[in-house]
Amino acid sequence: MKVLLVTTESNWWGIARLPEHLKDEGFNIDALCPAGALLTKTKFVDQAYTFQSPLSPFLLFYLINAFNKSDADIIIPGDDYAAICLQNFVSANSFMSRLISQKLHNVLVKSTGDKKWFSAINNKKILQQYAQQLNIRTPSNSAVTNLAKALEKATEISYPVVLKLDQGFGGQEVRICQNDSDVEKCFDNLDQERKISKVKKIKEIIKEFLLVKYLHEDAGISIQKYIKGKPAYFTFFSRKGFFSGGVTAVAIKTYPGEIGPSSVVGIIKNEEVEKTAKQIVELTGHTGFGGLDFIIDENDHAYLLEFNPRVTALSYFVKELGVNLSEALKHHINDEAYQTHTVLPVKHELIALYPKEIQRDPHSKYLDEAFHDVPLNDPGLLVHI
Repeated sequence: MKVLLVTTESNWWGIARLPEHLKDEGFNIDALCPAGALLTKTKFVDQAYTFQSPLSPFLLFYLINAFNKSDADIIIPGDDYAAICLQNFVSANSFMSRLISQKLHNVLVKSTGDKKWFSAINNKKILQQYAQQLNIRTPSNSAVTNLAKALEKATEISYPVVLKLDQGFGGQEVRICQNDSDVEKCFDNLDQERKISKVKKIKEIIKEFLLVKYLHEDAGISIQKYIKGKPAYFTFFSRKGFFSGGVTAVAIKTYPGEIGPSSVVGIIKNEEVEKTAKQIVELTGHTGFGGLDFIIDENDHAYLLEFNPRVTALSYFVKELGVNLSEALKHHINDEAYQTHTVLPVKHELIALYPKEIQRDPHSKYLDEAFHDVPLNDPGLLVHI
C-alpha cells in the first residue's frame, strides 16, 4: 500500500513524524511538500516531490504530477491549507475538473469524505451552529461586522472575551481581550489578517487561475465569552463518518504563548469529549485523520472549538497509547470496518512534544518527568530543531 502525504508547510512536526509509524504498518510513503520541508529530512519517506510556493496556481499540477508518479492508494493532508486544497479538488468544477483524472478523483474522495460538509468542517461558526443542534457544548458566538459592534458585545458579555476569525487555524487568528483597548487593537489586527490571509490568497488564486468558485465563504470575525479552562484535543481516525478510535489530551504547556501549540500534554479520559467526537464525525461523514479542539472548564465540561481535518501533533504518537490509527488507515484502504481501543491502558500520562518543549524551556522539568518523544530512529529530524 502506498500513501501520498501532502503539506504546504515546511516545519509541521505532526506530518513529519507520521512516516515512521506508517512504515511500521508496511506502507510505502511518498510526499508532496515545499523544498527543504521536514518531510524531505525524514528517512522514512521513500520519494519526496517538492515545490517552491504552496500559493502557486500550479499546486494542483504538482499534485497531479506527484500522484501520477506515486500511484498512491490514499492522500493524507498534513496541514490545514493542504486539507482545504484537497477538498476543493474533490469539489472541482469547470476547468479544474477537466484536469483531474477519474482515478485521482476517486482517491481524493476516498481521502476526504462527504463534500457537502467541507464548509462546516472548516468554518468554526458553522460547525458550532450544527453542534448546538446536537446539544453539544460550544462557546456562545456572535458575529461582529465592525468595531462598534465588537465593543458593544464585549460590554454585554463582560471581559475577558475572545475575538477570532471564523476560518482560522492553530490559534493563529484568535485573540484574548481584557478590555476595550484590547478589542480595538485586536479587531483591527484580525480585520487586516482576514483581508490578506494565506487562506484568502488561496481563494483568489483558485478563482483567478482555475475559474472555479472557492468552496468556503470569506471568514468573518466573531466574539465570544472567554472560558477559563485548559485546551484539550481529540486525535482520531474515521471512515465515512464511522469513528475508528482516538485519544484525548489536555495541554499542560503551550508554546509560543497561551494559545499556541502544545509543548506538553497529559493523556486523559473524558466521556463528553469522546461522545462529541463521535457525533461530529458521524454528522460530517469525515474520512481520514483528524482532530477536534476543546476547552475543558473547571467543572470538567468540554466546549467544542474547531475541527482539524488532517494529521495533528499526536496522530503519529497514539500507537504508543494503544490506539493504532495507522492500522485503521490500512483497513480503510481495504474498505474494511475497523475500531481500535477507546478505553486506554495509558502507558504515558505526560508527553513532552519534540521539539516544542525544548524550544519553550531547554531546562524544563518535563523533559525528565514526562515521556519525551525524541525521534531517535530518525537522525534527519533529530538534528533539525
